[in-house]
Amino acid sequence: VYTNEAEPQNKKVFTVYADQNEYFEPLTPETAAVAPKLAIDSRVYDFGRITQGDVVNTIFELKNIGKSPVNLRKIASNCTCAVTKLEKEDIAPGETIELEVSFNSVGRRGTQQKTVTIYSNDPVAPVQRVILKASVQVQSN
Repeated sequence: VYTNEAEPQNKKVFTVYADQNEYFEPLTPETAAVAPKLAIDSRVYDFGRITQGDVVNTIFELKNIGKSPVNLRKIASNCTCAVTKLEKEDIAPGETIELEVSFNSVGRRGTQQKTVTIYSNDPVAPVQRVILKASVQVQSN
């Protein structure tokens, strides 16, 4: 989509998500009682106003509140500007691990919203997202 702003800021992009999810058998009460269950402490982190060129970090806590190990199948960002670092791929029942996310604002300006998608073996919510927000200010000389 193009706006009435001066080039190159006149071009805007919309993000559309589509996931191919892993199939899980329907849960019986017995299998639901022992299934893995991934919980995320927060779904959105807002860095607020940052200066273009800043690299900022945050941590999301991932916890297994189920009765079987959670396996993190894949972690994917919708932008190369958001990079993730994960302690490990398996989370024991009751265990919490950290997912560190770095946002690099080089070449970015204005309102930014990036997502990180977490794929796991949680049969109820196998695909979950966290959102990063920032307002990138261009420093004038």
